[in-house]
Amino acid sequence: MAFTANNPFFTRSTLPHQLPPFSSISDYHYRPAFLQGMVEQLAEVSAITGAADAPSFDNTLVALERSGQMLARVSEVFFNKSSSDSTDFTNDLEEELAPLLAAHADAIRLDPALYARVEAVHEQRAGLTLDAESLYLIDRYFTEFTLAGAGLSDDDKQTLRDVNSRLSTLTTRFEENLLADTNELALVLDDVAELDGLTDGEISAAAEAARERQLDGKYLINLVLPTSHPYLASLTDRGVRERLLAASRARGIRSDTTGAANDNRPLVIEITHLRAQRARLLGFDSHAACRDRRSNGHVTRSRLGPARAPRTGCCPQCPRGTSRSAGRGRCRGRRFRAGGLGLGVLHRKGTAGEVRRGHRGHAPLLRA
Repeated sequence: MAFTANNPFFTRSTLPHQLPPFSSISDYHYRPAFLQGMVEQLAEVSAITGAADAPSFDNTLVALERSGQMLARVSEVFFNKSSSDSTDFTNDLEEELAPLLAAHADAIRLDPALYARVEAVHEQRAGLTLDAESLYLIDRYFTEFTLAGAGLSDDDKQTLRDVNSRLSTLTTRFEENLLADTNELALVLDDVAELDGLTDGEISAAAEAARERQLDGKYLINLVLPTSHPYLASLTDRGVRERLLAASRARGIRSDTTGAANDNRPLVIEITHLRAQRARLLGFDSHAACRDRRSNGHVTRSRLGPARAPRTGCCPQCPRGTSRSAGRGRCRGRRFRAGGLGLGVLHRKGTAGEVRRGHRGHAPLLRA
């Protein structure tokens, strides 16, 4: 059942600042909104590439920025919910959507006709009467598309799509395992004396956390990211500190009966291999070099050639040997512009479709 007539994501919110109408949103609204949102954005991109007019800032970059509004609306709500208040439903849906969103991102970023238009605008940017923000947007889109593999051969693009799809699934699973272990390994204490060193407010929060898990009369210290819990600097009981640190460090690496289902070590090995494969495909020596260039680099040529081409200048395949800092646009779907393609919706899943989801409001561990 499509649930389109009353789906709140299918129309813009009428609330102040277009805030989501949470009272009208149900779990069954998310999936059809994601699917329809991807269909709509691909149609919008097709209209851009099929335009008879010569590429310009307005008919290419601005049009891209305005594309994917429905996908942006549902992504903002769903991924914030799955990051801060996940359920079995959100976890299952996120795992289902991960490869679909990765394929959607690749369908746009690897579109040769779209890349040709972005490149054309980039080449004429010096003669355009645009403000600094607009010029930066041109440069950033061109950089993102180039480093996403838009200039690869068709065979290499298909390999890249396969790698990205698999990475999206693995990183989603990694995040879900980490969240499960974070919840399962929360430290339960019986005596308030064990919390000596914490403030009254922190002790009250621990008692409330225990009550939320039906552990009345006990105290619960939830684990956080990074591994070093801030309470370690305050707790006076050495045994409690040791237990808290051990629990924090055990997440994702337990091989015992209770924790084996959340063991992330096999996932990390496969993710590492796939990232290295992707980096080589894009002409970089390592995933780290690829990430550094994507975050801070400036590219001046449109084509990433063979992986072993001369590596000089701003990117592995740039023969001009010029570079300059382009700054860094933070992402995860809320950074440069929520609805924009290059730094918005698609970055929710990362440049390569990898998940960028935090846990309980904390920084994500995996980045594309």
